[in-house]
Amino acid sequence: MTRIVPSQIIETIERLFTGESKGVGTVALSHERLFHLQGIVDLLRQLPSELLAVSAAEFADLTVALAAIESTLLRYHHGQFPIALLPVSGEDVVHTIRRVLAKCRDESSPAGTAELSFIADQQFRESMRLDIGAVNTALLNAEWKAATVLGGAAIEALLHWKLSELQTNGADIRAAKTKAKDSGKLQSLPPTDLNRWVLIEFISVARELGVIEERTFKQSDTARDYRNLIHPGYASRSGQVCNRATALAVVSGLEHVIGDLARP
Repeated sequence: MTRIVPSQIIETIERLFTGESKGVGTVALSHERLFHLQGIVDLLRQLPSELLAVSAAEFADLTVALAAIESTLLRYHHGQFPIALLPVSGEDVVHTIRRVLAKCRDESSPAGTAELSFIADQQFRESMRLDIGAVNTALLNAEWKAATVLGGAAIEALLHWKLSELQTNGADIRAAKTKAKDSGKLQSLPPTDLNRWVLIEFISVARELGVIEERTFKQSDTARDYRNLIHPGYASRSGQVCNRATALAVVSGLEHVIGDLARP
């Protein structure tokens, strides 16, 4: 069954109600227009509740608008015709629906996804929650390759963010890079530009800085190895494939990183 998302309903409204800037309630509703309204109601009923992430007032507006349409359709089914769909609180109800849905995302994070309250930047925090939510969804849907690859990318993104914040003290970063190389974690010193780093450099330097624990480093190193299975050549040489084990290993590494970053 097709998953309904807010943008699909908005697109349907714009396609069916094009040019009616004054609203559908200003004229008597035709049979065809009533069928259009019924379709909008049916789409709204199939919209996953977790995608309706709006304020209480906006949710109330949507509920009242939906009730107004359903009441109008009920009068039609009882043979009362012609019928007009009157505005509610001065706003055409179809416009109300579109306004509220425009505030909603087409993606949501599954229940249990980490809140990431340690990230002050709200935009980045929400973006990371969506990415981690996609990892969890892939795991739940047995999409092993997606969970493996996306999980590794999420680890890298979180550590990139954290080390970017710590770069104000360049001496500590430089010392950690040298220590990671001397300890054998790295074969060479990472570039100055964090945007050119790869995952092994992020987890090695993060470990030397004390950003992540040793157990987290080891689990993330395993995640790094499995993440490379996205490359056909590596997968062929290693004889490995993405499966439930690789996905669980990577997600475990991701959860360890989140736990360490959340420490006071």
